[in-house]
Amino acid sequence: MYLSFKDGICTFALKRDNAVSSIKAGAKEWQVSNTLSVSLLAPPRSNFSKSVDANYTILKPNIKVAAQYAWPEEKRSK
Repeated sequence: MYLSFKDGICTFALKRDNAVSSIKAGAKEWQVSNTLSVSLLAPPRSNFSKSVDANYTILKPNIKVAAQYAWPEEKRSK
């Protein structure tokens, strides 16, 4: 997992099963990203069909994610 900040956009990336999914979040406005991850917590979906005798695979849809971040201001003691 890594975070990258550039020009008011935070990119959050997560590597699972040799695939990297990244999500962008804006500081002042929502950023929309496409990702194959359906959850940041759930394990990745397999692309195998549910039926043993089926000769097809289940497609992985692109999931649209919108994100925005906020950073609390530090309180400084005088």
